[in-house]
Amino acid sequence: MALRVSTPVTCPLTLTVHDLEGQAVGRRRLHGHETSMVLPSGRLRLTVEDARDLRDPRRLAPATVEVDVVRGGVVDAEAALTRGGSVRAEVLRAGRPTARAVVLAVHPDGTRVEARTDHTGRALLCGLQPGAWTLDALDYGRRTSSTVHAAHVAAGPAPTEVALPLARETGRLLVRVRSTGARPVHDTEVVVTDAAGVTTTVPVVRGCAEVRGLRPGPALVAVLPSLGHLGAGTLAHVEAGDVAVLDVPLPVGALVTGRVVQRQGPDAASAVRRYAAVVTLLDAAGEVLERTRTRPDGGFELGVGLRTLTGLTVVATSGPQTLRVTQVARADVGVNLGVRHHLGDVVLPWSGHEARWARRSAASAAMRLPSTRV
Repeated sequence: MALRVSTPVTCPLTLTVHDLEGQAVGRRRLHGHETSMVLPSGRLRLTVEDARDLRDPRRLAPATVEVDVVRGGVVDAEAALTRGGSVRAEVLRAGRPTARAVVLAVHPDGTRVEARTDHTGRALLCGLQPGAWTLDALDYGRRTSSTVHAAHVAAGPAPTEVALPLARETGRLLVRVRSTGARPVHDTEVVVTDAAGVTTTVPVVRGCAEVRGLRPGPALVAVLPSLGHLGAGTLAHVEAGDVAVLDVPLPVGALVTGRVVQRQGPDAASAVRRYAAVVTLLDAAGEVLERTRTRPDGGFELGVGLRTLTGLTVVATSGPQTLRVTQVARADVGVNLGVRHHLGDVVLPWSGHEARWARRSAASAAMRLPSTRV
């Protein structure tokens, strides 16, 4: 993909790529107005944003472009950033300004912008797209929220003034995630959408995730897929001022494991374990499903939300311990739900001399501070 960006003024830019499910598949900081990027095939959404602070009045409105990426092809795209509008929100509780409250602005296309109020109870959000926005305020400490306020943001330096009084009590949701099998659940997140349509993402720590600031009413709870497990979704009911407890069982998915080793010579029978080697899982069409690096013992695990599939290919690439890059592939790999498929040792061919790390001296590692006269 080749992207060209035009802006009315020079500013730092960031590029974020999302798929149809809203998952980020790539992110890059742009050092100019042109860039190229290797992307997976399919329909993707490119978002170019001004990287300046959200409170900076010079901040430009982001630009969004949808492209269809075909494997092996080159897609040309153009994005133009324009001058946007701003919102100055004042959060009040019993007629008094509330500091450290969270102001959330949501656009109809799904764009979310968050900011915290200062000691005067005000928050400034700049660089918003002109049009209709939905504003809301939350005070996590006092467990209160405001009613959802609709505002029209006009382009220009004059901000749109909005008052958000905190008058509604919020609830909490404790999500307990467990596996239907004997595998532990690692590195997953819980996404909760409350009755007001506000989405909150919380990581799962030791099998639990606490979501605060939810509006009373029904809430949609989704647990994202993790290593060796599929995702799950359910409904929960949140009461004002109460804590709801929800147990979500995760179905066990497929898992691919193995160990990457490398021979020590062209005819050597012995091999050593390779740390930080890149292991990639490809589907039958050659698309990348998952990529990881090996542990210090050379082992690897693949299978984030992996279901029953056939015709998979596992490609192992040598890491930073060798001077030359070598690859080896295991083709026609089939996996089933709830089954751990162990590949054994994936042997990389001999690549010649190994890399030798430079010795760190005390003179180069020491930090020198500038001298100061008093």
